[in-house]
Amino acid sequence: MGVKPGYKYGGPPGRGERPFAPMGDTWADLSPGLDPEPLRFLYHEPTLRRHARGALVVGLVSLGSFIGCALLRSAESNWYEPLPLHLFGTVCGFLTIVAAATVVEAYRPLAYLFRNALLTPGVVLPGEPLTIVVLASLGNGRGPEVEGLRRIVLRSPLPDRDRAPGTRIPVVSTFQRGRGLDRWVTFRSTPIAWGTGRDREIERCLERLDPTDFKRLEALVARGVVPEDEDELIILDRNAGRIERVSIREETKRYPPDRG
Repeated sequence: MGVKPGYKYGGPPGRGERPFAPMGDTWADLSPGLDPEPLRFLYHEPTLRRHARGALVVGLVSLGSFIGCALLRSAESNWYEPLPLHLFGTVCGFLTIVAAATVVEAYRPLAYLFRNALLTPGVVLPGEPLTIVVLASLGNGRGPEVEGLRRIVLRSPLPDRDRAPGTRIPVVSTFQRGRGLDRWVTFRSTPIAWGTGRDREIERCLERLDPTDFKRLEALVARGVVPEDEDELIILDRNAGRIERVSIREETKRYPPDRG
């Protein structure tokens, strides 16, 4: 294909909007270009799901409080007896609105990144829990061209057809900049299937990825070159043929996040 997925500095040609803050002053030269389906993305994306669960719990408590008030009134109790419960329900109702607003605010940047961040290859690993390994370029345009391998345990399911070990899946990856480091510190990946259930869109993303990268990833997995856990990042230097294993936690401490 001749496309080397990665990030470039400056604004993308022919586009007026700037990338969202987590990509800083870089843009992905191979992105899904796909808007996620809101309800599907809300269910699968871990950050959004946590916000949505919180809003749901507070909303149910608020509803229960108002139902309790109605039952007390129907029981011909004194007018002031339901008052504390009513006030509590009112406060919970206000908190429900605030929680729903945080879901919307969290959705917007995550959906933007799903559309515009880097499209990368992933392969399903054998065993449980459901885990994938992702190969992505760690080069940020200002340092060596190195790649990273990361193991990611999926806290949300994939479609049944994508659960078999060795299955190729497209993912979108966002990267963390480290202060004083000339490459990305680490990356976080989201399966395309979490944002859309349309087979043609998933296949389109697969076709846009270089099959050579999938073959290299599969060869690494066959050789046992796979991170032992989610904290380990394997750095590959293709030119020198060197493999380095680092702790993401320690790298983040050494090179604190820098939004650029």
